[in-house]
Amino acid sequence: MTTDEHCWPPQCCAIAFISKARELLLHDRFDPKVIAHGLDVRVGPGDNNPWKLNVENNAHLQGARPSDLQNKWGEVFGSAPLFSFRHIPFSTVSFGLYWEVGAEALASGLVVGLGFDYSCISGGNSASHVCRVEAITQTKGDSYDVSIVDDFQNGLRRIERSETLEPAVRSVEGGFWLVGDRAKMHLPYALPWTA
Repeated sequence: MTTDEHCWPPQCCAIAFISKARELLLHDRFDPKVIAHGLDVRVGPGDNNPWKLNVENNAHLQGARPSDLQNKWGEVFGSAPLFSFRHIPFSTVSFGLYWEVGAEALASGLVVGLGFDYSCISGGNSASHVCRVEAITQTKGDSYDVSIVDDFQNGLRRIERSETLEPAVRSVEGGFWLVGDRAKMHLPYALPWTA
């Protein structure tokens, strides 16, 4: 079963992203339920919970945060250098060159995700979300078109303007989620990184 065939439980957008990254990079299909349990994804008390994930009342602690992934990645996936994880918050990118960092990550062959407040582009209640980035194209000046794929919503594709995404990312202290070769995760304009 591919990630596109899953009906994802609530709070599992990070698991959908990671599952797709694993499929793209390693051409295997690691059971997403195992990933969700290993990374301790938590759902809300009223959420549909077919995978029997831990329940969390505090909405800010539901789902999977980048810190959860960084802390538990090795336990779930081992220390394989070709399947590593790095989070680059926008607040740590020099000179606001976010899209240059993302474009460089894509060009180096990493699978790139973007964590942002979904309500900023869709309306509704504030909710942290991660989508996969397929392309970043400079349109004029400091403006970019960002092609995102929502693996949580069965690969729904859309193009968003950088002017729309930047406040959505900053509102949840979000940024880029990188999966791939550890050696390629040292990027210009991002803070130095150690695995």
